[in-house]
Amino acid sequence: MTASHLRRVLSALSDCRWHNLRTVARHCGLSTAGCSARIRDLRKSPFRLIVAVRPGKRAGPYDYRATDASSVSRVLSLLTGPKVAN
Repeated sequence: MTASHLRRVLSALSDCRWHNLRTVARHCGLSTAGCSARIRDLRKSPFRLIVAVRPGKRAGPYDYRATDASSVSRVLSLLTGPKVAN
């Protein structure tokens, strides 16, 4: 997992509209399996992005969306926070 992949998936979901997995994966340049894994990562600690899931209406079994812009902003700040020097 890279922060770059997480940022790309977050960007795809940031409009808070429903998206199927193939569309998000295509937008991010990831495989559907990789995209699905990154969505799971974003839902876990420390990010805890609130992602709604519903049965898919088009391609794929599920559709996803971030539920609110404040949740997206909070996660983005975690992903782009200050760099720690080694």
